[in-house]
Amino acid sequence: MRGYYSPLATSDRLRVLLLVAFFALTPIFAGAIEFDLLSGRVTGHFDTTATIGIAWRVSDRDQSIIGANNGGTGFSLNGDDGNLNFDNGDIFSTNFKI
Repeated sequence: MRGYYSPLATSDRLRVLLLVAFFALTPIFAGAIEFDLLSGRVTGHFDTTATIGIAWRVSDRDQSIIGANNGGTGFSLNGDDGNLNFDNGDIFSTNFKI
């Protein structure tokens, strides 16, 4: 909705921005372990990498891809769910991998 100001939405965006900045600027140290078993007959190396990702919508809804029955100008009713479910600034994906 254009022209609509929501202090809650602004504070949520600020929290996300601060969280992203924190993780981007904080060095993450990953430890590596080497091991030697059975007097050298079994050796190995173990290390771990952790990543975090976040995705959020950065634009307003595009009326040309929203179906006409849902208030848009587009043709298909099946392809607009992602466009209808998320507003500008909404987080739609997060992941953490180890």
